[in-house]
Amino acid sequence: MKRKITAAPVVDENGKLTGAINLQDFYQAGII
Repeated sequence: MKRKITAAPVVDENGKLTGAINLQDFYQAGII
């Protein structure tokens, strides 16, 4: 089974994990 990437980590300028963004976030922002 192939899996698609639907989310990505969000890091700050120091590389510290600050959250995650997913496809729904992009849809709501009108980016895609």
